[in-house]
Amino acid sequence: MLPQATEAIREDGIKQAQETKLRMLNSILSQINKRKLMHRKRLVHRY
Repeated sequence: MLPQATEAIREDGIKQAQETKLRMLNSILSQINKRKLMHRKRLVHRY
């Protein structure tokens, strides 16, 4: 392998890792937001 090729592959791997981390964070945040919305609806129904 040429040094340039290995470097490009490494950079691509880092980008993919960052994307997967962002996706995981987004899914976690959306789950938290859904729970918050559910709690708000429950509180509204009580009154």
